[in-house]
Amino acid sequence: MSSDRDTHVVLTQCPACRTLFRLSEEERVACGGTVRCGHCGHVFQADVYRLGETDTKAPAGARRRPQPLLWGLANGLLVLGLLAQAAYWWRAQVVAIAPWHVRAERIVRHLGWTLPRPVDVGAFALRALHVSRGAKPGVLHIRGQLANDAGFPQTPPLLAVSLLDAEGDLLVRRLYRPQAYLVAGTTGDVSAHTRVDVRLDLRGPPTATAFRLGLYARGGTARPPVGPHAPE
Repeated sequence: MSSDRDTHVVLTQCPACRTLFRLSEEERVACGGTVRCGHCGHVFQADVYRLGETDTKAPAGARRRPQPLLWGLANGLLVLGLLAQAAYWWRAQVVAIAPWHVRAERIVRHLGWTLPRPVDVGAFALRALHVSRGAKPGVLHIRGQLANDAGFPQTPPLLAVSLLDAEGDLLVRRLYRPQAYLVAGTTGDVSAHTRVDVRLDLRGPPTATAFRLGLYARGGTARPPVGPHAPE
């Protein structure tokens, strides 16, 4: 048996049954290198079938660092990677709402990232909406305001107008670009927390008795439609 004073352990293997043994250097010298397998009883030379040796007590300077430290470092790098990925995907929104957005925009461009325009169609809403019938059958007059409740400027969305019959069935649905429904002179983006006037006159089927309005971003994202309502 090896003692606490042993510094090396010899690994040897029985050639008959392949059982592994650990012998201290002191035990190997005492038996002259000849050992008997405790599993099958085969006698063999430990040096001939020697596999190697290893330290039972490593020097203090060679001790490995605790595993928790390595795991903590790996987890920290993983978190930094996820934060960097999130910053890339939401860079437009972050730059738009940051109080230091000018400096943030410079940092993003310095990293070589393109800066797409932020879009949040859910932040658009129709306020003070009023729809009335025209003098001619099927004519509707839509008046109101388009509010951008986001903290950054946005391109006005598409306006979807659906006309319904008395049974609630869809008769016609039309999409209008901003230049068609915004008051003349209103061009470009809608500033943050700003309202612009909406004015649209349209002609639909005389059998239309109700309407529904919806807002759609250019990429296809939609805000839940308003309605159905009956025009006044």
